[in-house]
Amino acid sequence: SIVPLRSRPKGKWAPNWEGPYVVKEVLPHNFYRLIDADGVEIPDPINALHLKKFYT
Repeated sequence: SIVPLRSRPKGKWAPNWEGPYVVKEVLPHNFYRLIDADGVEIPDPINALHLKKFYT
């Protein structure tokens, strides 16, 4: 599972991460296409710099 970094933190106590998501597809240049637990795909690919591995 993967958790992407939020684009803008909502405040000091707000979570910095969303998710978890599952990698659906690995794209060139270190981009990933993600899906959530319900199988809904995230519309835009996300670069690995903005992802963090999630251990369950």
